[in-house]
Amino acid sequence: MAAPSDEDGGHEWEYSLADLEDDDAGDAASDGEHPDEDDGEDPYEAIDRSIDPEEIDLENAAFVALGALVGVLIILRTAMVFTG
Repeated sequence: MAAPSDEDGGHEWEYSLADLEDDDAGDAASDGEHPDEDDGEDPYEAIDRSIDPEEIDLENAAFVALGALVGVLIILRTAMVFTG
């Protein structure tokens, strides 16, 4: 892909701020107003983002155990070096 040319000395962006502006009046939540009750939508409704636990894989459990073991060995080795 070729770089844009600078023949007129200025840069022209592919998108301008006018392209990003919303032409309609905007929603009530972004305007700081309360939403209308008759539209049936509630932007303040809580989104359910609960996480369901899954089965523990043997590989994941092994990596956690190995990481804990390495961490304990590093702490013990550091303690042995500084205590003599």
